[in-house]
Formats: sequence, C-alpha cells, structure tokens
Amino acid sequence: MIRTDTWLRANAHKLGINPENINPASVDVCLGEKVIEYRHESGRVRRTEEWNYYLGDKVHRREIVLEPGQTFTFRPGYFYLAHTEEYTTLPDDACAQLILKSSSGRKGLDHAHSGWGDPGFSGQWTFEFTAHLECSFRRGQRIAQLVFMACDAKPEQTYAKTGRYQGQTGVTEARPE
Repeated sequence: MIRTDTWLRANAHKLGINPENINPASVDVCLGEKVIEYRHESGRVRRTEEWNYYLGDKVHRREIVLEPGQTFTFRPGYFYLAHTEEYTTLPDDACAQLILKSSSGRKGLDHAHSGWGDPGFSGQWTFEFTAHLECSFRRGQRIAQLVFMACDAKPEQTYAKTGRYQGQTGVTEARPE
C-alpha cells in the first residue's frame, strides 16, 4: 500500500522529509551539494576490482561541490552520481522507491532507477543520472521523489543490520559486494 500525504505529514520529522515537499502520494527530494561526473574515452566495457562498471580505457572523473543555489548542467555522453539533500530514515515497516520527477525527465534527465530503500534504511539517497539533453538544476532544487510503501509485516532483519550503504552521506560510489 502506498503511503499518502496524511501519513507523510504525520511522520515527516521521523522520516527526515520536508513537509512543504509532500505531494498526494510522494515527497519531492532535492539535489544535494556534490556531483561526480564520469566521461569515458572509448566504448569498450570491462570490470575492475573497484567498480562494477568501468566504461572505456580511460575514465575521467570530476567531483563538483555546489554552493547553495548554484546551478549544475548535466550533459549528454556523461554519467553522473549525485545525492539528495535530505537524509531520510525508513521505519521498520515501510520501504521507499526513488523516482525521477516527470518535470526533470521532460528536461532531458534520466535516472537509472536503482533507488530502492529497504525497511530500516537511513541515509542520503544516491542518484545515477545520464542526460539525453543538456539540462541544468540547482542545488536544493526538487529533482526526484520518494514513494513510501507499507510492508505487510516487519522483516526479520532490517537494512539497518544488513545494508552496505546504511548511514551514507553525500555521493556514495559502488562498494564491493
């Protein structure tokens, strides 16, 4: 069952969400301060010990720290990791999915749809972006949304006990499995 605005408002403080960003069945989340930009020089794909993905022979990596309200431009041909401004905490009986806002998609941004939060997850959410068109967003701008869902029961072990990304802050790159 998807949680609606009534539940979101009642739990906003515990969840770490801004009540002003609540929609009828989701809550908007904002672009955080750090973006990592990757660009590869060739189209070959191979794996390394550090990465589950490594595109090309040479990857150029650039970290950008945005000042409050500063604009960042996502460009086609690059891969980006960014994070939410919000640090959220999921209760033990709920999970959440991170979904790109339709207005962000209509500007040309694409999210890899790997944003899933298991019960008990706490942290800032990491985005995996590519761009079909050049598009700009500023730090603190609403860029995606979280949809919270009720679980039919509490799990035997929550993500707080089993998760590799528990407590993450800022951009979190892939960790070895």
